[in-house]
Amino acid sequence: MCIRDSYNNITNLDVRSAFGHMMTKATFDYLIDAGFAQPFVLTRANFYGTGKYGNHWTGDNWANWTWMRLTVPNTMAMNLVGIPFVGGDICGFEYNTTSELCSRWTQLGVLYPFARNHNTFNGLSQEPYALDDQVLQTNLNSIRLRYSLLKYYYSLFAMNKGTGTIFKPLSFVFPTDEETYQFKPMNEQIMIGDYIMAVPILYEGEVSAKAYFPASDWYSYSNGSKVHSRKEGGTYKIVYNYLPDIVSLFVREGGLILRQDTKNVTRCFHLKKNFEIVAALRNERSRMKASGAILGIDNYSLTPETFKMCNENDCMVQIDLYIHSRQKDTIYVQFKKASRV
Repeated sequence: MCIRDSYNNITNLDVRSAFGHMMTKATFDYLIDAGFAQPFVLTRANFYGTGKYGNHWTGDNWANWTWMRLTVPNTMAMNLVGIPFVGGDICGFEYNTTSELCSRWTQLGVLYPFARNHNTFNGLSQEPYALDDQVLQTNLNSIRLRYSLLKYYYSLFAMNKGTGTIFKPLSFVFPTDEETYQFKPMNEQIMIGDYIMAVPILYEGEVSAKAYFPASDWYSYSNGSKVHSRKEGGTYKIVYNYLPDIVSLFVREGGLILRQDTKNVTRCFHLKKNFEIVAALRNERSRMKASGAILGIDNYSLTPETFKMCNENDCMVQIDLYIHSRQKDTIYVQFKKASRV
């Protein structure tokens, strides 16, 4: 249909995106009537308000480095307009990917709220096993990272009640820091929630990135080492990353991340109730503290009862970890009902 075609004086241009929105809503409404507590509807076309009924992928991209970089601000933009569950086609859709591109895109892509490797029929096969060992090992490491953080993502969505921003720019967490509004910190670094910062490698042939660290204590997610001190202020540092490692992640002071063991995990329901605490302690005069939250439920199958409870925010549990200056050998952990952010 031509973009200028019209019916009853309404042009295709006027309603093109709204048509996709109404299709999404109709599908959602049908599934609700069929008894699904929270239907999963994936749409490419969308309009204002589509996030209430469906989720989004950013459409047919190209398998090159420019398009990979574009998925970062694109995913952030969709979060801004109310569709937080979104992501781009990992490794690229049109044309042929490469081993390096697919590996780096996988490192980045597992951080998208919606993560999917998607390929055209005419392109080079890009399943993890179809390219080379580097791609396979990068996928194994990166997907295990995603599974280990999956319930952290669940918690962010539940705390925000399905709205707000999950995958966002640094400026949303550090709005008074003018440097976070510069091109590279804004478009090539990512905050997952308020406490995890990602620095992906987005350029061909590179093994490092110049990353901006806002004024805060920052710790390596992988080994817990302190990589930046609040006393340094906001500064740039070189971050190295070699394949097939996971993407470079840093935890901001005050954050508590519950990380799960992913050994022998091949399905979401294999994730158990045991967590490892990753705590980036913040100095608070006579004590050091880190805080986080987790879904306090056993059933992740989204029954109507579970969904109703989480929608009312009764399923969130806040976890506070303390170490007092005079009792450094003792760790105190407190659990309480979390408040919605």
